Amino acid sequence: MIEEPAARAAMLTEIAAALARAGHTAEALRTAERIAILSEREPALLRIALIQAEAGDISGALQTVARTSEDSYSNQHLVPWVQARAGDLDGARRMAVGIGLVPERARAWEGIAMAQLVSGDTQGALETAGAVSEAGIKLTLLTRIAEAQIQAGDLPGARATLRAAAPGAKAAGGEALKAVARAGTAGDIAGARHWAAQQGSPANRTIALLGVAEGISSQPSTGTPAPVIPEK
Repeated sequence: MIEEPAARAAMLTEIAAALARAGHTAEALRTAERIAILSEREPALLRIALIQAEAGDISGALQTVARTSEDSYSNQHLVPWVQARAGDLDGARRMAVGIGLVPERARAWEGIAMAQLVSGDTQGALETAGAVSEAGIKLTLLTRIAEAQIQAGDLPGARATLRAAAPGAKAAGGEALKAVARAGTAGDIAGARHWAAQQGSPANRTIALLGVAEGISSQPSTGTPAPVIPEK
C-alpha cells in the first residue's frame, strides 16, 4: 500500500489517464476524485479532459474542466488547451491572459496556437505565437508551424517563419547547417527533411529546416507534389 500522498496521487493519476484512454471516462473521473490533495487532483482531472478532447469528446472535456477550481495554479495551461481544442478560442485566450505564471501562460498560448494549426488556421497560429514570451517554447512552436507550411507548399511563408524563429541563423555553424541541408535537397528532398528533423537542438533543427526550404525553392519545378514531412 502506498502511504506517501504524492506517490499515491501520481499512481492514481496514471490509472485515471489509462482508464480515460480506454474510454472508461466515468471510472477515470472516480479514480481522480480519490486523490485527496486538491493541487494533485486537478492536474489529473485536466489530463482526463485533454484525453477526452483528443478523442473528440469536446463536451465531456469541458464538463471535466468544470470540475476544477477557477483559481487552480497547477498545470493551468491545460485549461485553455482544452478550450481551444473545443473551438472556444475566445475563452481560451481569456484564460491564457489571466494566467500569472509566465511559463504556464506561454504553454497556454502554445496550446492555442497548435489547436489553430491543427484546424488549418496557420496565420492565426502565427499571430498567437507572438504572445509566447518563453524563447524555447516559441522556437519549438514556430518550427512546427514552419514544418506545416513546408508540407503545404508555402515555402516563402516557411522561410519567413523560420527566420523569425532563429534570427541568429547566420551565427557560427548556422550557415554550414544550411549549406548541408541545401545540398541534400538537390538529390533527396525527403532525406534532407528527415536529416533536418533529426538535428539535436531546436535552433539547429530550425536552421536546417530553413536550408531545406531554401533548397526546395531553388529547384526547377517538376510539376510533382513535394513529399510529405515524415511524422516524428
